Amino acid sequence: MNVLKIRHGLVDVLVFGLAYEVLAPATWITHLQEFKDLSTSTATSVAGSIHIDGWLLVFVGVLGLMLAMTLLSKWYLRLGARGIEADPTDAGCMTQGLTGSSEVATWRFQIAIRALADPDPVIRVGAIFDLEAVAVIAESEFAGLVYENLVATLLANARPDPEMDVEIFPTESLETHWTPNGMRIHVRPLPPTDVVTVLRVLARRRALFDRNVEYLATDNERLEGGPPATGVHLAHIDLSQAWLANTNFQNATLTKVNLKEATLTGIDLDGANIHSCSLAMAKLDRASFWRASIAWCSFMFADLSWTRFYRAAIKGTNFYDAIVEGEAFENAYFDEGVDLTTMRVRGSRPDGDPTDSFTA
Repeated sequence: MNVLKIRHGLVDVLVFGLAYEVLAPATWITHLQEFKDLSTSTATSVAGSIHIDGWLLVFVGVLGLMLAMTLLSKWYLRLGARGIEADPTDAGCMTQGLTGSSEVATWRFQIAIRALADPDPVIRVGAIFDLEAVAVIAESEFAGLVYENLVATLLANARPDPEMDVEIFPTESLETHWTPNGMRIHVRPLPPTDVVTVLRVLARRRALFDRNVEYLATDNERLEGGPPATGVHLAHIDLSQAWLANTNFQNATLTKVNLKEATLTGIDLDGANIHSCSLAMAKLDRASFWRASIAWCSFMFADLSWTRFYRAAIKGTNFYDAIVEGEAFENAYFDEGVDLTTMRVRGSRPDGDPTDSFTA
């Protein structure tokens, strides 16, 4: 279904209706002149009455047009969310009929930005996909702006309010898992849908954003072998206390990202390049760092229960007092500056009380 053709068709119908409302009084007055049996005074009185009623209809028509455009925008974003979600790799469905149209891209960008604050999550997801489309069809003008707004959306929605912890994470919403040694783990659900959607868009449009955001291009210069084609690229941002459990950061590039006290349970960081980041006191249980490159980071006091660093390259990183369980560092490669002797094995805390369960 061609969303844009439907949209333009509906707009044409609404504009035609408004034009009819405006022109109708003049048409009626013309017809009145044909009534030979009416006196001049009577015709003038009737015409004036119809003229007033006609402009009242015009006023109502304008209000109806505004309402229709609002509903049309929401319908369009909902349809865009469902259509692109069904086939996220099909850029053609987003750019059809828009290539080279700067005015339409500007209008679409403005609609999407306003929709990011909509209380309906479906509308917000549609707005995120629409921003992605704008970045594709008007790369030189909007790609940088789209990236900054997507990151701002991530920062605004990835942090749960600590005072609302009971309502955000009710006990009945937690999934229970058992580790191989019989330990019970309560797992938080996924972050909000718009956060997951932002991460998906940032990952699959990495090359586009890297070309148009200067500090991302500069950050890529330190990567040996060049940047990957996909994977979230974040630099110099504060995601402390963020809730990103079970999210996909495969092949991500994270530079000077503050993830202190973040909930990263089950996060997938396979193949990621993590440089100068703080993960101190973060919940990283069951996270995966397979073949990741980790340099000059801090995992102080982090929970690394059943976390896997299989074949990861680790350099100059601090694991002081981190909690570890399982074969976390199997076949990992270490630089001389890495000290693992200060880590704690779960079940032998300083107070002597064994830990047989915890909440992630």
